[in-house]
Amino acid sequence: MRPETPFTPEWNIHLWTTQYTNLENLKIIRDWITTNGPIIIEKYKNENKNDGGTGLGDKSLTATFRYFDLFYETSNIDAFLDLKKFLESEYRKFCKELKIKTEKCFVNSWANIAHTGQKIEKHNHGATHYAYLSGNMHLDNYDTQTIYHNPFDHNVQYAVPNIEGGITLFPSYLYHSSTTHKEDNDRVSLAFDILVETISPKPEGRLCTDFNNI
Repeated sequence: MRPETPFTPEWNIHLWTTQYTNLENLKIIRDWITTNGPIIIEKYKNENKNDGGTGLGDKSLTATFRYFDLFYETSNIDAFLDLKKFLESEYRKFCKELKIKTEKCFVNSWANIAHTGQKIEKHNHGATHYAYLSGNMHLDNYDTQTIYHNPFDHNVQYAVPNIEGGITLFPSYLYHSSTTHKEDNDRVSLAFDILVETISPKPEGRLCTDFNNI
């Protein structure tokens, strides 16, 4: 449909969905997160944390996102290095599809563990003047969906099934949430922000990793 008045909202929101299919690496990544998650939570238990609006709580692994970077912490683990290269490649493909130039970037990355009965509440990763791209990835097949909300009417939604290795890149300003995790296991995912190095301030006190350098 085309706008019918000068004040009708217009939007053109691009998402990139793909799948990382190295099952052996996915298991290594999932096991690392579930094993080290409690250690990371304990390490930063006395910090002033928040869960970024996800609703998972200030004691969740998500709430440590300001204090550690997943790819930095795992920079000596081949499975994580291979995944990072895959994400960099998919970022290039996304930009090529849109006919826009790639940027020299850095990435902040973290992990989420949702327990039975939990869901990710509606939130976004930032709508500043230097906002760029964010992404999420699921490490197993879950009977949940990630819901992306139209910025003008949050009742207009686009749902993406949460499959093993499934990845979505999306504009950081885009609000998103998940359906409730009802299975008797943990829903393990990772998330990240891609930021343009020349215009984005690196978060104070937070480690980052280079992106798009291959």
